[in-house]
This record gives sequence, structure tokens and C-alpha cells, in this order.
Amino acid sequence: MNSSVAGAEGRLVAELDQLSFGRDPVVARLLSHSSSALRAGKREKAHQLLRQAASLAPYDEAVWWALLEVVDTEDDRVVCLENILAINPDNAEAQRLHRLARIGINIKDLTPKDPARSLEPLPATVRPLPPQRRKTRKKQAPTPRRRLLRLFILMLVFGLLAAALGVVLSILLYGGLIH
Repeated sequence: MNSSVAGAEGRLVAELDQLSFGRDPVVARLLSHSSSALRAGKREKAHQLLRQAASLAPYDEAVWWALLEVVDTEDDRVVCLENILAINPDNAEAQRLHRLARIGINIKDLTPKDPARSLEPLPATVRPLPPQRRKTRKKQAPTPRRRLLRLFILMLVFGLLAAALGVVLSILLYGGLIH
């Protein structure tokens, strides 16, 4: 881990430690546990805990700032910034980062200098982060053997359907002639 990333995570841990004052005790506990997880190098665990905190306290600006630091994708960072701006439209740092993200600059390494600690609930324009996406493997082109197997299965299925249709038609045609 390079020193700038370690420094950013250290600042985030220090900020998370100070965020429990005046909060719902469950959210404060989630913030505290996420701080501990970050200190232990468990970034994914911190991410999960902060997602829970955001679902319990969607109008807590500091929770969204903390989430901004641990989400994996640029789209998720933009959602965090949009939520921060929905809560506090005058936040200059969030405005700056949002502008940078909109013009295509990766904001992952741009750490907010002074995250706001506003606890005022504002309009319900805060939207949740999308569900975490599982990392998927790239779909590989089927091998010639798999293509042949698929062709064989299709031929078998359609052959059976044709035979069944023939039996039904013969029963309908010839079944009515013999009485």
C-alpha cells in the first residue's frame, strides 16, 4: 500500500472515530466498527458496515463521506457525492469532486480535505447505493467441442419433438378411420 493511500485511510479512520457524537447509537457503533475494520486492513468489512450505516442513516452526510472513501466503483462514488450534495447543496468540496467525476476524472485518490459533519435531515432526494455487484468472470467463447455438444442436444430435442408430433398426428388422422 503506498503512503498516500495509507495516509488517506489513516485520516478516514481518525474521522470515523470522531463521528459518534449525536448519532443513533447503532449508526455510531457501525461507524466505530468500520473504523476498527479499516485499521485492521479489512476494507471490504468497513465497506459493508458503512453501507449498513447509510441504510440506517441516509441523511447523515459524514456516513456518505466515509462511504465515498471505501466504495469500489466510480459510479458508487458519484452516488455518494450526489447524496452528500442532496443533504448539503452548499458543500464546496462535494461540488468540486462531483464536477471532476462528471468530466471523467477518476476521483478515487482525491481525498476530501474537510468532510462536513452535518446531521440535519434534508429532502428525501438521497438515493441508496446500488446493490454490490459480484465480480464476474468474462464469458469465454464456447470451444468447438461445446458447440458440437450444443448442436447435438438441439438435434436430439427437435428430433424428439418431431417424433411426438408425428405420433399425435397419426393418432388424429388414423384413429378416427378405424371404428
